[in-house]
Amino acid sequence: MSKSRMIVGLDAGLTHLGIMVAELPRTLQEKPKPIYLATSKAPPNPTQEERRHGISVMHRSVERIQVQVHAIADIHSKYDPVAYFIEMPSGGGKSAAASRGMAYSIAYIATTLYLLAWEKEIRYLSPQAVKKAVIGWHTGSKLEVAEKVFEFWPEVDSWPGFRIVQKKGKQDKALGHDSTDAGAVIITATQTDLYKSLVGGNCRSSTTQQSSRKGGRS
Repeated sequence: MSKSRMIVGLDAGLTHLGIMVAELPRTLQEKPKPIYLATSKAPPNPTQEERRHGISVMHRSVERIQVQVHAIADIHSKYDPVAYFIEMPSGGGKSAAASRGMAYSIAYIATTLYLLAWEKEIRYLSPQAVKKAVIGWHTGSKLEVAEKVFEFWPEVDSWPGFRIVQKKGKQDKALGHDSTDAGAVIITATQTDLYKSLVGGNCRSSTTQQSSRKGGRS
């Protein structure tokens, strides 16, 4: 029996990293099968008590990066995926802390995969591209994205951390959507030439390999 081939979808984040590992199907008419779903959670900002003991935001940022790098390394070691698809943050944050978190997320994921998975296929996706692929347009709420993910995999009855907040007179809001966002990344992946090539069993060219090492787009 041939070894199952896995792909990984990541929703980049500093405090929360959404992860989905999916098994490639035998044909393009089938869906990738979810094998592992998780949200890797890093510690929150230091409390006043921690600050008094010398733990600064800088120290906590280092700790967060280490937690998430370790999570990716564990996935890589356990599943040996053939490809990674990652939704990376884009644009500016609403605060200095948010912008810093985006920059750290891009840096730790790009560096980790460059060093750890340099022989694998790697594709970086923008949030706009993921929304376009999943719900049909570039803008939309996290709840709309999650609902499409649920429709795609109705057999999955639990998405780690996901919950809906209902506020009277206001639109429902999705929280803890990191795992569903990772699912959305996998759905987006199924529409790429790389995914179709992997399922079709086509051999990678040297050009494709070089492109993936540089974070090529498909």
